[in-house]
Amino acid sequence: MKPETKELLVRYKRECYHLLYQHFHGKIKEAQELDKQEAIIDLEMDVIKARLQKKMATDPDQARLEELETKKKQVRKAKGQNRLASKQLAIEYALGIVAPEEQEAY
Repeated sequence: MKPETKELLVRYKRECYHLLYQHFHGKIKEAQELDKQEAIIDLEMDVIKARLQKKMATDPDQARLEELETKKKQVRKAKGQNRLASKQLAIEYALGIVAPEEQEAY
């Protein structure tokens, strides 16, 4: 290989290395910066959520809402048990286990 050609080849390789390094190193730095920004946003969101939960815990409307949700669950449970009892009574009546007069007692 001629010395001039070798010198051009070495210069070409160095330039390629330099460009590739800048490209990929920049991508890594960019990804690290985006990860950092995301972590900061997540932290701030967690602080705000904690503050809101603390406010809601002392809010009388929140306490009443929780009370109503509990009552609603109890009512739904009672409705389900009532339906089950009605179905069971209907089955017993159909099988002749319960007389029609006794059915009204339930």
